Amino acid sequence: MRRRYLLALSLIVSISFKCLQQQGAAGVGLMFAIWVVTLHLPRVLGLYGIPGAPHDPDEWSRVYLSLSRYGEVCGR
Repeated sequence: MRRRYLLALSLIVSISFKCLQQQGAAGVGLMFAIWVVTLHLPRVLGLYGIPGAPHDPDEWSRVYLSLSRYGEVCGR
């Protein structure tokens, strides 16, 4: 949990001071891409064995939200 806040803080600082903006955005985009592959997709595909997860609309919305955040960051 602390790593997420540290990464968000580093992105805010890099954008605020206009230094390493592309690297900061790439780091955040990579973070969202890793979240999709390691956390969200295995849940909705039923690989973790969580009952009802593949049919849970909240899990699917988390996949789409993470993908949209990845696209938003990497599309700039």
